[in-house]
Amino acid sequence: MGYKYGVWYVYEKGIFPTKHIGHFTVTCFMEKEEAKKLYTELLEKFGYKNVVNVDSINPVIFEKNMYTHDNNNICSWGYKGEILNWNGIKNICDKYACNFSLIPHSSIEYSCDENDINPIKKISYELIDLELKLVDITSDNYLEWNIIA
Repeated sequence: MGYKYGVWYVYEKGIFPTKHIGHFTVTCFMEKEEAKKLYTELLEKFGYKNVVNVDSINPVIFEKNMYTHDNNNICSWGYKGEILNWNGIKNICDKYACNFSLIPHSSIEYSCDENDINPIKKISYELIDLELKLVDITSDNYLEWNIIA
């Protein structure tokens, strides 16, 4: 099932030890055309670039099925962050049929077994550059998730 289509803020590879495309989820569980419209509207309103202040001091374990339409039974660990203009981004996303990420977060490691989750605590907050992306997250395998635009 995966997470259908969505919009992410993607960060540069290697910042965190992810096997998948490192990102902060904006939305998921969208139809492809609706995700394209949202992506375009967010680009027009906020531009391609953004920043996040990541709390990597306090890693979080995210429970399975954290989104309204989620039944993937995948848990993860990662970091929460504060993204510039998040409330304005939410206001635009509220006009679309999607699951908006109420708490900006980046999953670093995914697993179907909670016992395989091993959070890494870092020693500081990190300010990271982000790029807005339209994504295909339809695969059940997170390694097959792709950036469309």
